[in-house]
Amino acid sequence: MVVRAAGYRVRVHGGGHYNTFLALEAADPKLFARQAAYFNACREKRNELSYEMAGVVSELEAEELLREVPEFETAVSRWVDARHPELV
Repeated sequence: MVVRAAGYRVRVHGGGHYNTFLALEAADPKLFARQAAYFNACREKRNELSYEMAGVVSELEAEELLREVPEFETAVSRWVDARHPELV
């Protein structure tokens, strides 16, 4: 939602998920840089897990991701409310 509301459109081909996190950071670097980097690192781990080997992601990392997602959801909601209330 942030990416589209900020005027970006991520193409499906050629690194769509990678580009999504770049666009997220570009939308509001102060607010989303840390989370964009974090979720991109998770994407890289998922690629390792999916394409190279099993056991790459620890239980602790999975729990950390589950804690991070609600924080990100809150940040997105606040950003949309402040910048694009017409979308609420």
